[in-house]
Amino acid sequence: MRGLFSPKSVYPMLDKERLNNLSDDIWKGAIKLRGKFKAKDYPLVILPMIMIRRIECVLEVKRALFRQDILKKTPDISLENLDIRVGLMEASLPFYNTSRWTLKKILKESSSQVYSHFSDYLSKFSPNLSEIIEKFNYHAVVKQVDKANRLDSIIELVVDKDFSPERISNIEMGYVYEELLQRFSQDDAKDTGEHFTPREIIRIMVDLMEIDFDPATATQAISIYDPACGTGGMLSVAKEHLMDKAKSEYEQKQVADLVLLNGQELLDQNYAVCKADMIIKGEADAKITSGNSLIPHIASVSDDGDRHAGHQFDYMISNPPFGVNWSEYKEDALRLATSRYKWGTPDVGDGALLFLLTMIEKMKPAAQGGSKIAVLFNGSPLSNGDALQGKAKSAVIFCRTICSTPL
Repeated sequence: MRGLFSPKSVYPMLDKERLNNLSDDIWKGAIKLRGKFKAKDYPLVILPMIMIRRIECVLEVKRALFRQDILKKTPDISLENLDIRVGLMEASLPFYNTSRWTLKKILKESSSQVYSHFSDYLSKFSPNLSEIIEKFNYHAVVKQVDKANRLDSIIELVVDKDFSPERISNIEMGYVYEELLQRFSQDDAKDTGEHFTPREIIRIMVDLMEIDFDPATATQAISIYDPACGTGGMLSVAKEHLMDKAKSEYEQKQVADLVLLNGQELLDQNYAVCKADMIIKGEADAKITSGNSLIPHIASVSDDGDRHAGHQFDYMISNPPFGVNWSEYKEDALRLATSRYKWGTPDVGDGALLFLLTMIEKMKPAAQGGSKIAVLFNGSPLSNGDALQGKAKSAVIFCRTICSTPL
């Protein structure tokens, strides 16, 4: 995937002023949604459109190269056959679109047909992109945007942006996407349990883990895992922080290639944002899955459990949701009562501590180098209840598990 996004394998040092200006430009475009949508809905409208434009720019570059190669070999080919052959070559790429539309073509057609043409365009993406569009529920979102007479405006927001790999690298595109995601998160009053973690906090967590990775000499990959990855902020910023410490383009490439991201997210829209972010960055090796990481994998259920079961990771970082009731899947979770949760479980009113036990189970043995965990909790596990009751008892058990000290 990286080769598709960055054919020249360029990893430039970030010009954050330029990238912030680009983010500001897109952010201001969100004003067009005011009065028609709530602030919390902005990312569901704009972020998928940015992903689509990025994908389109990548495909436009590849299509031009395909045409050039075909014309060089068969200069007398008809335009119709040329388009057919380009389409066949595009279908061999990791992602593609089989429609005849581009965003510019859609806007050039009759304004009354923008919705129908854009809907056709969305339906012709490759399966891996169609999954993200479906998780975004973007067909329904687009219909809502069209009813609000804003679809033209949202397409215009990105249609003239040059998001091609030659203009903006994977790292830079990821920075812009992540910056917008952070701004949308700050602008949205989150429900209890879904909390925005500032970049500065994530960087501190990364530093506290003292990740043993020297990009100048590294030859083996390291893995980072988040069992409640949300929109991918912790994973992305953790890798970005390591990237900022790289001192050359070679070291940046080492970080890009050898720091492997893994995560799981239950909420469809958060999962879609995370997957889109990874695709935009060219993270071909990122393993982001959908489902509940706290319960066993159940093959018969579409929205099933832990898809990283049996895997171990070098580093784990998370800000799991707190105050979330887990009684709905208690029966499934307790299937792990003799393994992952053998140390005990918290009360059903707050499942945050289950994430810690999940991460502990995925630690590597000391003989294999061990693992490190950085996790954020609210204060309730340590302050609520008596010393050996409820959440406090669970906290003591977890501390004993980690520290191996007697009660």
